[in-house]
Amino acid sequence: MNSRVLTALTAAILMSLTACPDDTTTGPNGNGNGQPSAIQTGAWPASTGTSAFTFTFTVGADAVSISEIEFGFSSWRCGSASATLSGTVATTYTGTPPAITNRAFSMSVDVNGDPFGSPWPVEIDGTFADSGADASGTWEASIAGGTCSGDWTASP
Repeated sequence: MNSRVLTALTAAILMSLTACPDDTTTGPNGNGNGQPSAIQTGAWPASTGTSAFTFTFTVGADAVSISEIEFGFSSWRCGSASATLSGTVATTYTGTPPAITNRAFSMSVDVNGDPFGSPWPVEIDGTFADSGADASGTWEASIAGGTCSGDWTASP
């Protein structure tokens, strides 16, 4: 093969390689480094599929923990619970808050049990998307002998 054909072939290959985007440099989130975007800090209102039970969690300023969670109830009934809950309950962590590790978190919160007379646990598990602006997971609440659960999604 003569050198002129080899040079033209090499130039054509190089041009086609530079014309193709490389996902490892542009990244799926447009952040330019191919890495997941940082998790956004602040309040994340969660959609649970019902307006009767909602929650909002707060990603701390360091983006490595959940600093607060607030539950909202609007005529919510769970399982065999005879009372209907309405109102808001907020929890701020004074000890070690739930950590965000590998873009995931798990928390167990004992919510003040009034009118049931004792605290009742709420479990929330979640994962943050690579975009850093979406999260989803599952929740489960055990109240007065009843258990309710479901999926949730959230964005800041």
